[in-house]
Formats: sequence, C-alpha cells, structure tokens
Amino acid sequence: MSASLENERHPGTMRKGLRIGLRLGALATAVFLLGCGDSPDAELATARAAIEAAKQAGAEKYSQSTLWEASHDLDSALQEIDTQKKAFIGRDFANARRLLQKAGDKAREAGASALRASIEQDILAKAAAAKDTARADSLTQSPANGPSAPTATRSGAESAINLTYAGYQKARRQAGPNAKAALESILQNLKDARAALKAKDYAKALGLSGAAKAKLDSLPR
Repeated sequence: MSASLENERHPGTMRKGLRIGLRLGALATAVFLLGCGDSPDAELATARAAIEAAKQAGAEKYSQSTLWEASHDLDSALQEIDTQKKAFIGRDFANARRLLQKAGDKAREAGASALRASIEQDILAKAAAAKDTARADSLTQSPANGPSAPTATRSGAESAINLTYAGYQKARRQAGPNAKAALESILQNLKDARAALKAKDYAKALGLSGAAKAKLDSLPR
C-alpha cells in the first residue's frame, strides 16, 4: 500500500505527527538560543576581580608582562562578548568564556609572582638594614669598654676588622720611617682580632679592632 493512500485513510495521524515535529523543532531552537545566548557576566566579574587583586599585590611593578597578558585576554573577551550580543540568533559565548578563564588564570599567576617578589625584596631590604646597623654599632663602640658579648656579632666584628685593616694598608703606604713601630703594633692587634674572630670571641675581636683603629687615628698625618 502506498504512503499517499495510507495518509488519505488516516489524515488525523498525519496532522498529529506534523504538529509533534514542529513542536520538537521549536523546542530545539529555543534550547539552542537560550543555552548559547547567556552572557558570561559572572565569569567577567571574576576575571576583573582577579586582575584587580594582582594589581593590589604589586603585579604592575613585579610581574608586568603576565599582568599585561591577563588584561589583553580580558579586552579580547569584552570584544567577543560585544560581537555575540549583536547577533540576533546563534549567540555563542564559549570563546568569550575561554578568554575570561585565561585572563583570570594569568592574573592569579601575576599576583602570586608579584607577592613572592615583594617578600623577597622585603627580606633583602631588612638584611641590608641589619648589616648596616651591625657595622655602625661596631664602629661606634669604645675601644676601652668594648661591646658586651650578647651584642657582638660575627658580621659586625668582621666588618670592623676589615675596615681597620684597609686603613692600616693605606697608612703603611703613606707613613714615614718613624711610624714603623706603631704600624707593627696595629698589625699585631689586627692579627689578634682575627684569631679572636676565629675562636668566636666576637667581643674580644671588636675590642682589638677598636684598639687598632685608635692607634691608626693617632698616627701623625
């Protein structure tokens, strides 16, 4: 039996099938438009927040290139979002979401890198300040009284000895024959200071270095 004859005998069945097909088609179209047409507002807010957090962490100073990549991806995502919003049908924000995810990842990477660099800079600055303080303390100690053992440090004693020895070398080149005995006494103080430093008696090393410096200062110019 032919299909046309069968349809003539059952017109209600044909119309019912046609209605079902149209409804399914309309439902599929609606699902497509709704599923692909949602603007990625949440993802956009997350990416922007990540970039702002990276800037707060110092990325503009310590991780400029990575932060620039994150900002570039964000700009590209905004352009893609604008393009898709102008489309009447078939909106697809998948690429925009991909760019926003990439922007957020780069921003978080920049922020973490900046934070590490900032901490390292802070540690180095504090170490340099501590070294300068130790040197200043060692140079201002009285040779007669010397520093007490708890305040004397190896770095301070070693710095004082090195500075005094540099002054000794300069004085030895410039001093006349009459300064020979004084220079020998200064050198002996420095040798004894080195021995005390090796024995970890930093207070004694500082005292001997101070005595040598006092003798240097008393040499005739």
